[in-house]
Amino acid sequence: MEIKNKTVVVTGASSGIGRAIAVAFAKKGGNIVIAYRGNKDGAIETQSMVNQFGVKSMIISGDLADKKTVEIIFKKIIIKFKTVDVLVNNAGEALIGEFLKTNLDHWETNIKSNLYTAVFCSQEAIKIMLKQGGTGKIINAASINGIEHMGRPDTEAYSAAKAGVINLTKTTAKAYAPKILINAVAPGKTKTRHYDKFSKEYLDNLTKTIPIQRFLTAEEIADVYLFVAENDSMCGEVIVADGGLSLKKY
Repeated sequence: MEIKNKTVVVTGASSGIGRAIAVAFAKKGGNIVIAYRGNKDGAIETQSMVNQFGVKSMIISGDLADKKTVEIIFKKIIIKFKTVDVLVNNAGEALIGEFLKTNLDHWETNIKSNLYTAVFCSQEAIKIMLKQGGTGKIINAASINGIEHMGRPDTEAYSAAKAGVINLTKTTAKAYAPKILINAVAPGKTKTRHYDKFSKEYLDNLTKTIPIQRFLTAEEIADVYLFVAENDSMCGEVIVADGGLSLKKY
């Protein structure tokens, strides 16, 4: 798919990987919808970065884990842009906690923010894509925590949600191919504001577990999303970009 003049919806685009994705697609000429939940200032900053490339853009806010809110959001997108060509389901958060101490709220928050957001946004995007001729791309944000042998203590709820995203990717890919191509990207340790709260010692020790001996950048992950969107040969794939962290150890 050629990105120029296409409508690209990026959820969780007010900072981090989502912002980098929005900028990467704008560089290719895509018109960008910046969806966010709480970080309005960040969304405005993302829009100013996107607008430097002479593309059209739109900021829209709401709880993407609420189905009715998502329906309203996509109606607004269609009013402005008429089409949805690419959906990047990047929104999500990782709440960690010792398994035996986690409660229902902990599990619901992880599942709603990571899985429900992808489900509800995909439903609306697919409806639109089918009406506009049956073509489009959906790229979900998975995680190495959700793939085989990569679960980690204290991330049970988050890892389970991301495993759900991976299964959602594969089942919907099978259902809507060949015209709507659905894939996922599974990043590893990426330097975002999430790690600002940790000490240098902790980060240095974490870096030692990564074969390439460094964190990935948000821009490197964004390039993977862009590659998946532009490539028409992938369907139901989970592209791992983690610097070798998920390699099995024998």
